[in-house]
Amino acid sequence: RRYDVVHSWIALQHAVAPLQAVFMQQMCDVLKSGGKGLLQIPFFTPVRSSCDLDKSIQKGGMQMHYTPMDEIRHAFESRGCRVSVKNLGSRMARHRFALVNFSRP
Repeated sequence: RRYDVVHSWIALQHAVAPLQAVFMQQMCDVLKSGGKGLLQIPFFTPVRSSCDLDKSIQKGGMQMHYTPMDEIRHAFESRGCRVSVKNLGSRMARHRFALVNFSRP
């Protein structure tokens, strides 16, 4: 299936960075020609760590992960999408977020 629009808002940061890249590539892959996408994702958090499910269960809440801006661009461009990444700055607890617009030519 192909779609005119795909988006993700405040979701991907809860997956580890390698999975974030796969999800971004898949978002590009499912766009129709001329389709557009929008994504909000952190490009920096104070600590980059591996997923620790036991710690999350003990402490409660969700873990935050990020993908650096150059890797965000590469994930989309490697699949043939045009991409624009805008730094939204710090929105919560020192995490820095990006607004990603992408399209399939």
